[in-house]
Amino acid sequence: MASEKFVTFLRELADWYETHPLAPEPYALENEKVTVYAFGVSDERAVVKALGSFEKVYEGDYFNAAVSIANKKLVFYFHRDKVCTPKVVGRRQVPERVIPSSYVPEQVIAAHEEDVIEWDCGVVLAPQQAAPSEPATETDAAVLTDSDIPF
Repeated sequence: MASEKFVTFLRELADWYETHPLAPEPYALENEKVTVYAFGVSDERAVVKALGSFEKVYEGDYFNAAVSIANKKLVFYFHRDKVCTPKVVGRRQVPERVIPSSYVPEQVIAAHEEDVIEWDCGVVLAPQQAAPSEPATETDAAVLTDSDIPF
C-alpha cells in the first residue's frame, strides 16, 4: 500500500504539472528524485523559464533544474548549450595522458591546448528572488575534460 507521503507527493505533483503545462513528463521515479529529460523539446530555454523557481544543478554538459515537491525533487535535465551561452575566457595546457589498457588497447592522448569555458546563463536561469541587475554567470568548474578524468 502506498504511503501517505507518496500519495501527497503525487497530488502535489499533479497540481504542479497543471500550473506548468510546458514541463515535459517524468522519465523515472526513484526514492527521492523524479527524473525528467527535457531533450528534444523545440525550445529548452522556454521550458526552463516556464518551470518557475528551482534549484540550479550543473552536471558536466547538463543543466538541471530541481523543483521541490512534497518530499521529493523533480529534476529536469537540459543540454547546457541549449539554455546557456558558452564563452571562451582563456586557454589551458593539457599534458599528455596515457589511458591504460583494460577492455581496449592502451591509448595515448597527446598534450594539447583547450578552451576554458564560462557559461552565461542570463536572466532565464537567475534565481527568482534575485534582482534583475545581478549577473547570472556561472563559471563552469564542474565540467570534466579528458584530462580531468583519473584512470
